[in-house]
Amino acid sequence: MRPKLLLLLLIPMSFTACKKDKDWKSAVVVNTGDITAAGCGFVLKMDDLSEQKPINLPTAYTYDGLAVKVKFHTVNSPVSCNTADGTKNMASIEIDDIKRDLN
Repeated sequence: MRPKLLLLLLIPMSFTACKKDKDWKSAVVVNTGDITAAGCGFVLKMDDLSEQKPINLPTAYTYDGLAVKVKFHTVNSPVSCNTADGTKNMASIEIDDIKRDLN
């Protein structure tokens, strides 16, 4: 009876372990310039080349060109900022977890 119970507990755990890697998105931190002047501050450039404005990027990750893996969710207020290239509109995100991409 106990081996069956152990097997029943391990099967759902194996499925959730595989899903964890799919939640992480690859991105590069980009410093677009001072937000009070003509920039948007630090943004995340995703693999699909879209740019997302994090509202809570930890200072340990504020390095231009830093490759990261990030888990986030979109916040309902999009961001607009003026740059030398014109006005940029992007989604505002809240970071749930972030780590350096060592690949």
